[in-house]
Amino acid sequence: MKYVRLIYMIFAACLLLCGCQKTPEKVKENMEKYGENSQIGHTEVTYCSVDELKNKKLSAIDTGNVKIISDADFSDVEAVDILQLSFEQNFIADTNIEKYTKLFGVNKEKLKNTEAGESDWGRGVTYDNEKERKYLDMIENGGMSYMADSLYEGGFDAIESKYNVDKEDISNVNIYLADKEANLSDLCKNAEKWLEDNMYIAGLNYKVSDAFITKKSDVDTESRAVSICAECEYKGIRFNDYTKPLIKNNDDYDQEVFTTTAFTLLRYYDNQDIPSYFSRNTNFVLNSSKPIEKIIDPESAVRILKNELSGFGIFEVSEAIPLYALYLKDHSESPGAGIEARPVYAFLVKDTNMASDISSGIGTIKMNYYKHFFFIDMETGELTTDLEAFNK
Repeated sequence: MKYVRLIYMIFAACLLLCGCQKTPEKVKENMEKYGENSQIGHTEVTYCSVDELKNKKLSAIDTGNVKIISDADFSDVEAVDILQLSFEQNFIADTNIEKYTKLFGVNKEKLKNTEAGESDWGRGVTYDNEKERKYLDMIENGGMSYMADSLYEGGFDAIESKYNVDKEDISNVNIYLADKEANLSDLCKNAEKWLEDNMYIAGLNYKVSDAFITKKSDVDTESRAVSICAECEYKGIRFNDYTKPLIKNNDDYDQEVFTTTAFTLLRYYDNQDIPSYFSRNTNFVLNSSKPIEKIIDPESAVRILKNELSGFGIFEVSEAIPLYALYLKDHSESPGAGIEARPVYAFLVKDTNMASDISSGIGTIKMNYYKHFFFIDMETGELTTDLEAFNK
């Protein structure tokens, strides 16, 4: 079975209707007026520097009705900024077509033009050759999908094991791919280098966060494939790929998208020098950055969350991490559209009703694992959540 514009179909399937309480596009008050010991709403708020943030631990905080079962790690944070970005404006320019058809070994003369369709991602070009078992799709706003060889038809759809590369030692994990054994740690490092060499975004880095060993569910074979999730990073804080975009009905009952997410997936099987599968939903341009000198500290973020969730029962947070949340300035993901990336304390609630092993058939998308999220803005203290009870 061929996958046609697969990345975009998968991403669109993840766009569940969610409500949001506050979007931090507008800062209600200048933080300076609060001083060192202030009030945001009914919550006492204190601040810290970036250096102080590095050593903070949530385990020492009374979390009350918010049960945090995984401590946050801020030790890699080098800076906390507000970032102004935009979507790629003309990713299907001749120079990019020349570059990526050469990279993936695709005949550029046989590319077919595609229209924008119902999304606002822009026009595209597609190559699909069953005989060669190669597929390439490029979209104006930077979205791209590539499949080749044994992964052209899918397969390897059952997750056998998964690793949190940030937290687990994978140096001794070996996998037998199509023709030889590979070390998982080396493969993840090679994936980061391949992304830096071929998918470079000025001002940002790539960091592999998770790796999944997958097998064929219908065939008994010792061969495995490796699915790798890579995240964009700015000075120690990753871009959000954990949550589904927030979508809300406006007064005219039209849907508006408030946030986006940034995921990059690679799969290895036939060729370890180049992934047999590559997929990203879009691409960014970093236009400017503005540092935040005084950061709302994690203790205050927890106090804000406790107060906001008071009366809604107990929430078990499975992940607490710093992230850049990506807010769409004009509710659009069209080529060239603006994005404000704001640093947040992200509190994520795992979806316990979801099957423990989730596979899209071509790679695992992290946002499938979480039921609810709560973002506390590191500058304003404002809450963004998908919890329907907060929809206003």
